[in-house]
Amino acid sequence: MAGRMDDPFIGLLRYSFCRPRDIIQYLQLMQAYVKDRSTRKATFSKKSFYICQIDFSNYLLGEVKDYFSFYHSTVDFDEVVGFFSGFGGNSAFTYEEFQGAFDRHSKRLKGKPLTIKELTSSSDDLPQFLYALNVIGYTEHTISNGVFVHYGFRDRTTVKLRPKVKFNLEYQVHPGLQRALLVGGVNTPARKLKLAPSTELKSRRRARAERHES
Repeated sequence: MAGRMDDPFIGLLRYSFCRPRDIIQYLQLMQAYVKDRSTRKATFSKKSFYICQIDFSNYLLGEVKDYFSFYHSTVDFDEVVGFFSGFGGNSAFTYEEFQGAFDRHSKRLKGKPLTIKELTSSSDDLPQFLYALNVIGYTEHTISNGVFVHYGFRDRTTVKLRPKVKFNLEYQVHPGLQRALLVGGVNTPARKLKLAPSTELKSRRRARAERHES
């Protein structure tokens, strides 16, 4: 039962970019919900967490758009959003499926003046572009038969400011963006992945176990 105490916090981390302002935004959305709709106004519930997911997802996509527009003010971000309609509602996909979606999206946009150059070049430029924006991550299998998902914000360090995406692997749309991008249906492979606990979570669990033993 002790492990369940971390569930709400881990959920907030999983659906955010692990930034304090993201956590605060999610809490404010839940606060507004329980204030207006719940009879128990002093606590959050699992129901309030999931009900607020769509609003938070739209917020997080707006954060991505604002970040990108700050550096590229003349681009049409809808060109990127429309790309994800090519996955049939799935939030996880292979490298080959990504290339197929790129080809279909390029045909839909053919003849239109595109503002995002990654959509006009090869299909290998777009994964790096979306990875740098934290929209997608690539998955690697761990020695414990789990899967760890790499996102740009996780891999970025003071030494490695522009981490590179890896190719010919499986990819996943960030959980916090799935509702806004209309992916993550019941048939998505992402729901079958056994995600590996983060190093931070493992450290907390180990510390609790050591305190319990002592």
